[in-house]
Amino acid sequence: MIYVFYGDNSFTANEALDTLIHQIGPKDTKDANVTSIDGQAFTIDSFGSAAMVPPFLADRRLVIIRNLFVNFEDKPRQSKRKSPAKNNNETSFINNLYNLLVEIPSTTDVVFLESNISNSNPLREMFKRPLLKSGSSKERVIIKEFTSLKGEALSQWTKNRVEAKGSKISRAAITQIIELVGEDLWSMENELEKLSIYKHDQAIEVQDIEQMTSGSRETNIFELVDRIIEGKTEQSIKLMDEMTAGESASIYSPTYLISMIARQVRLIALVHDLSKRGTPSSEWKAALGTSSDFVMRKTVQQSKAINVNAVKHLYGLLVEADSKIKSSQNSETAVLFDLIARASLAHKV
Repeated sequence: MIYVFYGDNSFTANEALDTLIHQIGPKDTKDANVTSIDGQAFTIDSFGSAAMVPPFLADRRLVIIRNLFVNFEDKPRQSKRKSPAKNNNETSFINNLYNLLVEIPSTTDVVFLESNISNSNPLREMFKRPLLKSGSSKERVIIKEFTSLKGEALSQWTKNRVEAKGSKISRAAITQIIELVGEDLWSMENELEKLSIYKHDQAIEVQDIEQMTSGSRETNIFELVDRIIEGKTEQSIKLMDEMTAGESASIYSPTYLISMIARQVRLIALVHDLSKRGTPSSEWKAALGTSSDFVMRKTVQQSKAINVNAVKHLYGLLVEADSKIKSSQNSETAVLFDLIARASLAHKV
């Protein structure tokens, strides 16, 4: 069979691919019968060499081609990408690929693993032509789009994932972790794995998420930055003191706190820039490098509470604090307290 897996849900697409890989057999068999080709290094000859030979001590052979379609997307920012067709023109390349796919033996499976594919992509158009081997009437192509999970579908996926790990999770905890992690299933899987190990056969509750997930640490950073932006020096120092005391001290080291505050200030600066350039809000999460609605919402709120000059001032303070810590002549805690106290005055800039 020939598969085209595409879409923005790369986690589920890769799981579908893993299912096909597992069907090849044990590891020593996989090594001999699974070939992966990057789209930038793809040639008709290399594909043919991998796909046309019979499987070795197995029933099937698998050839995985990653990110080939993107080379044929008509986008200005990709116009300089190296063409896999090399000296052949695009039409000739596609025809050669089509002719080879028609001849792929029934013992070989081919998977094209892609991100999003436009309707005008020439390779997508190619797959509208029947890929029938001579003398056969059986269609051999499966094209499947993997879209991001949202709403109830994401909640159900989270519940099922936890149960598959031998644990349980409350409805409130599902809502909480989705709020913190968002639609990124790779990050969600990591968090659920940690929580399932932590709780064993007990139900995962909201307090467990607040204690264990990296998203909860982000929440505390947001709260600290909120207090700084609002100019509430006393509250800022009190919160920072709580974060760096007791069991939390191993998580919230002064260096870590400074780096996380700097990260959030950078995101605020990015929101100012996106707004100034008139970038559609639907593109902001990608620009900020997050899939979390919570991170997006809080960053936008904070950007409205502090102007660009104040953001620049905060950057200067953060650079100064980083330099003091690296000089090894100052206590990290003292540098952090001084930073918080001075940063709380940034709103007056």
